[in-house]
Amino acid sequence: MFSALFGKKKPAANTSQSINKLQDTLDILEKRERLLQKKIEEEVEKAKQFLAKKNKTAALTCMKRKKAYEEQLERLTAQRLNMEQMSMKMEEAVVNKEIIETQIGAASAIDRVYEDIGSIDKIDAQNGQGAGHDGPDTRA
Repeated sequence: MFSALFGKKKPAANTSQSINKLQDTLDILEKRERLLQKKIEEEVEKAKQFLAKKNKTAALTCMKRKKAYEEQLERLTAQRLNMEQMSMKMEEAVVNKEIIETQIGAASAIDRVYEDIGSIDKIDAQNGQGAGHDGPDTRA
């Protein structure tokens, strides 16, 4: 019923695919930032040229476009910082997952070793049979 309204649940993305997608997006944002920087510089140059020709209206228009580009650049910079933080968190989560899986595997291996050895009672029984234990029992 709810799947008809909200759609089916999407499968979880592979973590390496997500990290790659974040990196690709960061590259796109950096290119866009460079483009905006270039446009800002061009608008400043155009404004200087218009001022030299005493065309204050055109110079003011260039400065308004420059301001709009600067605002876009600020937003992109904030988005890029957010994406970088997400990428770092994703990479940290992958490392944490590996550490936990390794610890679980090591704990299982330790348990198997102790299962192979057996209990203390088995060891005592083996020692009692193999050594021909004839003396008095000194255990308390």
